Parts: sequence; C-alpha cells; structure tokens
Amino acid sequence: MSGLINGVRIWISGAIPESKPDNEEEEKRRKRIEIFLKALANVVFREGGILVHGSHPVIREHLLEAAKKYQSDSGGDKVGLLLIVSRYFSKDPAKNKIDLQHWADLCLEEPIETPECFGETPEEVRENSLALLRDRLLEQSDIIIAIGGNWWELARSKAGVPQEIDLAEQHQLPLFLLGELGGATRGYLELKPELLRQCRNGLTKTQHLDLAKLHSPDELATQIVNQIARLPVQRRRTADTGRPFRILCLDGGGIRGVFTAAVLAYWEKVTQRRIFNHFDLIAGTSTGGILAIGLGLGMPAQELLNFYRERGPAIFPTEDKTDRVWQGLWHWFIPKFSPETLKNHLEEAYGKAPQGGGSLDNSLCRLVIPSYNAKADELIVFRTSHGQFAKRETIDVPTPVTTAMATAAAPTYFEPVATRGVVAPVEAIDGGVWANHPATVALDEAVHQLGIDIKRVEMLSIGTTYSPKILGQPIWLKGKLGWARRITGFLMKTQQQTTDEMCKKLLGNHYLRVDDASSARTLDDVRSIDQLAGQGESVAENYFHQVSTRFLNQTPVEPWRHGLWEAISARLEEPTRQEGDI
Repeated sequence: MSGLINGVRIWISGAIPESKPDNEEEEKRRKRIEIFLKALANVVFREGGILVHGSHPVIREHLLEAAKKYQSDSGGDKVGLLLIVSRYFSKDPAKNKIDLQHWADLCLEEPIETPECFGETPEEVRENSLALLRDRLLEQSDIIIAIGGNWWELARSKAGVPQEIDLAEQHQLPLFLLGELGGATRGYLELKPELLRQCRNGLTKTQHLDLAKLHSPDELATQIVNQIARLPVQRRRTADTGRPFRILCLDGGGIRGVFTAAVLAYWEKVTQRRIFNHFDLIAGTSTGGILAIGLGLGMPAQELLNFYRERGPAIFPTEDKTDRVWQGLWHWFIPKFSPETLKNHLEEAYGKAPQGGGSLDNSLCRLVIPSYNAKADELIVFRTSHGQFAKRETIDVPTPVTTAMATAAAPTYFEPVATRGVVAPVEAIDGGVWANHPATVALDEAVHQLGIDIKRVEMLSIGTTYSPKILGQPIWLKGKLGWARRITGFLMKTQQQTTDEMCKKLLGNHYLRVDDASSARTLDDVRSIDQLAGQGESVAENYFHQVSTRFLNQTPVEPWRHGLWEAISARLEEPTRQEGDI
C-alpha cells in the first residue's frame, strides 16, 4: 500500500443497468462497468482509500469479489470497504443475500445498518428507508462517483442516482459523473449538462468527459484515484492527518516579480477563482513579499501585474542610459534607489485594496514574510497573528507597507527599514539574504507554528526566472574583481537550488515548482517588463492543468479567522474573463 489517498472515503453511487435483449451496445457498457468496479476497488484498496456503498446487490457482489481477491493477495488483511444497508432489506437476509457477519470479517469497517422507516404505504416505507440510507452514506463519504443506475427510462422518480448527485451538489462534495457508461447517470447528465461544470473535482468539462471515455477500465480507475489524491477533500481521518494544507511560496527577484504576477494573473483569470481563498498560507520574500501581501489584502493578481507595469519604471528608474551610468557610479557609495518612492507607491496601491489600511492582520489569508535584522544580526519573520502568535498585542502587528518595505530592502538597492520589534528597534533588510526562496520558511511555519502534519502539505512554489548559466563563462580574474559582477546572482541561485532540492525530498510529489530560465539578469532592469510578463503567461499556461486541479479547484480553504471572508465579500472584485481566454 502506497497510501496515495489514505482514509479518503469514496461513495459508489448507482447500479449496473439492466441491458435489453439483443442490445450489444448496452451489454458492452454493462461489462465495462463490472470490470471498472473491480479495477477501482483494487486501486482504492491499494492506495489506502475506503469505498462506501449502499449495498445494491449487483454492485455489492462485484465489490465483495474484489475485496476477497485483494485480501487473499495481501495476506489476509481487511480491506477498505464500508457497506451500509437499510433494515428494510436486511430484515430478510436470505432473500436479499445479506450476510453482515461475512461483511464484517472481510471489511476494514463494520457494516452499518440503518433503521426501517415508517410510511402510510409500502412504497412510502421503501422510499423513506432509502432516504435515510442516503443520508448515512452522505455522512460517511468525502467524494461521490456516480455510475450507471436504473429506472431512468421506466420511472425517473424512482431513479436513485439523480437524488444522490443532487445530495453531492447540495453538500459541495467532489463528484465524478461517468455518464459515458450509460444508465441513469447518463440520462441525468443529458438532462442537466451544466452539472459537469459544478463537480468540484478539479477537472474542466472537457477533461471530465474525456476521462469517462478512456477505453481501459484500469486506466480510468487509476486516473480517478490520482485526481482524488490532488483534491483538498474534507477527509474523515485520524488527528495526525486531515485535508491537504495548501501553501503558496513566492520568490524574491526585484522587477522580475513581473513574471510571478503574470503567472498568478493568468491562473486567476482563466479559473475565475481567487488566490487568497485557495491557500492556507502564503509566503513571500522581497518582491514575492510585496505580491503576497497584495494578494492577502484582496488585490486581484491582474492589479498586482499592473502595479509592476505602471509603477516599476518609477521605482527602478533605469530606462534612460544616462541614468543607468550615474546610478552605476553612485551605487558604489550609496543605495541605488529611493525608499520613499517605493513607499509612496505601496501606500497608494495597498490603500485601494479591499483590506487596505490597518495592520497585516487585515489579510484574508495567513502570511509569512521573511526579512533580516541588520541591527542585531538576526533572522526576522513577519507574519499574521496565527498559531502561537494569535494573542499578541495589536500594536505588535506591523502594517502591510512596513512589512513590504522590510522584506524588499535589498542591500545596496534600498536603505534598511527602521521599524519596531516586540521589545527592541529593528533595522530590516531584504529577506532574500537568507530565504529568497521562502519554501522552507513556510514549511517550518506550517509544521511547527500551526501543528500541520507534513504529510498534509501541498506546496506551490513560483520563482522569478533564473539565469541558466551564471558560471557558464570562464572567470579570467579569480579575485574580488572577477567575482563581483556574478556573486549576488550566483548565491541567490544556489540558495534557491538548495531549497528546491530540500522540498523535493521532504514533500515529494506534494511539491510543485513553477519557474523558467530567462535573459533578465538584473533585479532592476525595467526594460524586461514586457518580456517577463509574456513569459509568465506562457509558463502559466503550461502548468495550468496541474495548478487548477491541485490548488485552484472548486474547493476553497477554510478562512484563517472566523467570518473574515463573509464580512468583505461585497468589496472583493472577482477576476473577469476576457475575450479569447480559455
């Protein structure tokens, strides 16, 4: 068992449709469902999931057969299968072939028997009993797979699959609809095709349809389980697990933050979903910190991209050749750029945000922003008041602008930012001196400050592009003069490579890095803005499927403070789809 979906409970809704005599197409679908059920059971058992089913006799027997085989092959272990049956049927076990003790011996969880309900007619008794059974199935499940189903052509009101699909929709459970396999599932989808856009399974309508068309039942089962593993389902798990805890990490890199902003803007626009409510924690360093704070304050990523496009040349005035020459000379003696210019632009941009003004705790999501205290030679992490810091005094929470200035005060580019610590003054400089790639800072915050099991962490990390060959050319002068031009970029790149390698080893396939090589080597070359923006959009398109499935899907995270999102929802501007967007 590899544990890809440990503890995830998957409700198999439906039945194998009865085929009409001499209808070869329907018989093929029936056989395909039978093979698929056994394939799905095998994959789910192997990956640590639990199949939940309401004991429809046709499907139940196929699941039990698969369970017996898996138990035999695995050395006698009980399998992840939970059968729930209504007393309406189990009161006559011989007639309905119900053996609760046999099920208990085979299955990891004891079968559940729901009471028989009352009614004025036998039909009412049956329907009320089935309604109670469905409620219990819903309580026990994280995800629903609807397949086949009877009664659609004969008496639609009796068809159970549509009722169970509606339950999934009402309770916002991720849903997989395999309409290509026929039955009531297919009929209901033909009646309500918009359901494919409301499944909360991370797939587009086209991807969902293509999934059900896969010829191999084994491949279909594997693809569904792999997709389930990417979803932030509310899993009924033990205390040391739970739903995935999603982290977004944004690197430093000066004006190259245009690349990051373009990536985020593309994803928000195409998915029509906001970044802030799809991540439990956002970490950002330097230019990544400016972006992280903006996202936390409710700014759409497109507005942040516009900030770089429109204000970048004023913050980094390097477009004029004469200015670059003079700045290059003065840069040996004083900081290259004015911190007041950056401060004024940040105050204006953040001030217009839905959550602008006030302290960092106005953020709509948890934030972690690395900096460095040059006065005391100590690492600093600015954060929202989460975890053990939840009860700190309001006066100790920095403002968004101060935090952004502190994390972006790159040595020689900007002066250190004087601010107050909890007990002593601080002179803050760019967090990139120790955590330009803030992934390990964020991981430590999740595990040690918030108590999140590392197995739950799903991390998306976005760079600001990198130089492919910093040391690719020979250094003729081996002393300080030869290294002076390369050393900053070299140390930033090796730091990022180290962090990237650590995250791959600690998180495995729960870590996704998005970055690309570029020719933009300096932190302040505003002439590269258009090239970086275009490159960001192209890279975002390449990673779109993975990100929309694993992170920006239809299941937002829980607000980090109760009632926070509801209070400001009217002020949040949703991304708008433009002509030509996907």
